[in-house]
Amino acid sequence: MTPAEFVDIIKKHQLWIHSKRGGKRADLANQVLAGLKLPGINLKAAILTGIDLHGCILREADLSEADLFSADLRKADLREANLAGADLRGVQLRGANLTRANLDGVDLRKGALMRSGSKAADGAIAEDALEKRRQRMAAANLSDAALENASITQADLDGAVLRGANLKGANLSGSNLMGADLTGADLSGSNLENTNLSGAALQSAKVQGANLRGAEMVGTILVGVELEHAFLDQARVVSYVENLSQDVQRTIRQHRQWVDTFGAEGERAVLDGQDFSNVVFAGMDLSGASMRGTVLVRCDFSGCTLKMVDFSDANLKHANLSTADLSGSRLCKANLSGADFSNVVLGATHIRDRSGASTGGEMRSDLSGANLAGAQLKGTDLTQAVTEGANLPMDWRPPDTASDGA
Repeated sequence: MTPAEFVDIIKKHQLWIHSKRGGKRADLANQVLAGLKLPGINLKAAILTGIDLHGCILREADLSEADLFSADLRKADLREANLAGADLRGVQLRGANLTRANLDGVDLRKGALMRSGSKAADGAIAEDALEKRRQRMAAANLSDAALENASITQADLDGAVLRGANLKGANLSGSNLMGADLTGADLSGSNLENTNLSGAALQSAKVQGANLRGAEMVGTILVGVELEHAFLDQARVVSYVENLSQDVQRTIRQHRQWVDTFGAEGERAVLDGQDFSNVVFAGMDLSGASMRGTVLVRCDFSGCTLKMVDFSDANLKHANLSTADLSGSRLCKANLSGADFSNVVLGATHIRDRSGASTGGEMRSDLSGANLAGAQLKGTDLTQAVTEGANLPMDWRPPDTASDGA
C-alpha cells in the first residue's frame, strides 16, 4: 500500500463516518504501518484486524469500536486515545503508553488470526480468507503498559496479561479480569469496584488505596499483596492452598508426610508470623503445626484436624473452625473474636511416638488469655480446655448450665 493509497482510505473513511457520499469504511487489515506518526487520527469502527502499529504515535486517536483483533500495538503512544468498545482480543500492547486512554467496554479476551483454508478460483489460498478463532489463543498482552488514570470500565479482560502494568488511578470498575495476569502491576488508587478477579494472578501487585469494594476474588493468587491497604467492603476474597507460594505448598506437603509417619519422615510445618487471611484449609490435617502469631483472618478450618497445633497469639478473627478437632491445641492469647467455634472438639490428646504408640503423656487444649468475644460456641464445651484469663462471650454458659436454664 502506497502513502497515496493510505491517505485516500483515510479520506473516504471520514466521509463514511459522517454518512456522506463517496464514503467507505477503512479496511487496513494486516497492513504494516509500524512507526508512523498518526496523532489524532480518526479510525472509529475501522477494520484493523492484524494491523501492525508497533511504535506508532497515536496520541488522542479515535479507535473506538474499531476491529483491532490480534493487532500489534507494542510500544505505541496511545495517550488519551479513545478505544472504547474496540475489539482488542489477542492484541499486543506490551510497553504501550495508554495514560488517560479510554478503554471502556473493550474486549481483551484471548484471540488469534488463522488462515481459513478457503481457496480462490486458481487454487491459491485467498488473502482475505481469515477467521477469528477463540480456542487455544494468545492472551491480550499489556505487560509493562502505561495505563495510569485510564478508563477501562465494563471491559472484558478475561485472561489478559498485564504483568508490571502501571494502572495507578485507573478505573476498571465492573470489568471482567478472570484469570488475568497482574503480577507486579501497580494498582495504587485504582477503582476495581465490582470487578471479577477470580483466578487472577496478583503476586506482588501494589494495591495501596485501591477500591476493591464488591470485587469477586475467588482463587485469586495474592502472594505478596498487602490487602490491608485496600478498600474491601463487601468484597469476596477466598484463596486456596494451591494459590499460596510454592514454598508454603511444599511445607504443607512435607507436613502431611510428617503427620502420616508420626514424625519419621517429612518435616513439621512452621508457619509462624505469616499472613494466610481468607485461605481455605477445610478438611486438612495440620496436627502439630506451628502458627504462632500467624494472621488467619476469615480462614476456613472447618472439619480440620488441628490436634496440638500452636495458634498462640494468632489472629483468627472471623475464622471458621466449626467441627474442627482442636484437642491439645494451644490458642493462648489468640484472637478468636467473631469466629465460628461451634461444635469444636477440645480437651486432651495423647502424645505418641514415631511408631504411633502412646507415650503416656497428654496435652490439653489451652485457650488462656484468648479473645472469644462474639464467637459462635454452639455445641462446644469450653470446660474441656484451659480458659484462664480468656475473654468469653457474655451469653456463654457451660453445657449443663445452659440446659438447666432451658
